[in-house]
Amino acid sequence: MTALILGLAVYGWSWAGNELTQRRLTLEVIDAERAAVEQDRVALATDREALQAERKEFDKLIKEKHEANNQQALKLEKDRADMEDVKKQVQDSRTAFDHEKKVLDDEKAKLEAEKQALEAEKAKLAEEKITFEAAKAAFAEDKAAFEEDKTAFAEDKTAFAEDKTAFAEDKAAFEEAKASFEGDESKKSRR
Repeated sequence: MTALILGLAVYGWSWAGNELTQRRLTLEVIDAERAAVEQDRVALATDREALQAERKEFDKLIKEKHEANNQQALKLEKDRADMEDVKKQVQDSRTAFDHEKKVLDDEKAKLEAEKQALEAEKAKLAEEKITFEAAKAAFAEDKAAFEEDKTAFAEDKTAFAEDKTAFAEDKAAFEEAKASFEGDESKKSRR
């Protein structure tokens, strides 16, 4: 009888250990995925800084063109308005990024709290089975929400790349207009 009780006890502890190991492995996978998303966000921030530097140079060129020719200044004013729209879109993306970062920080704190709770409840695993299953389901929902956030972030990154391409095209058009204007000025000075 004693051997049977000991056998059941060993089986119970073995099952509980496997459940805890599986949960820890799942948490490590989620942490790795979040680290990859954070790296993508750092790269996006670098791209945004480069775009802001290019935008400052573009504003300087617009000012010089405005002082040189009033008719050309009308076109440059339109370009400036377009750039303000891009700036607003970038700011909106930044706001969304900050919100996503806060959500991730909150989730990380929640996972830390869950880890501490698991350590405290280790002595009563036999009574915790139902509670553990409920926590496991909640974790699956958190993971699904995280995947949705990751997808939304990828879409924002794509939209930002499109905005950057449009900006480059506008800048190229401006350079062509500037070259044409300088050619006209050169012809006038020869006369």
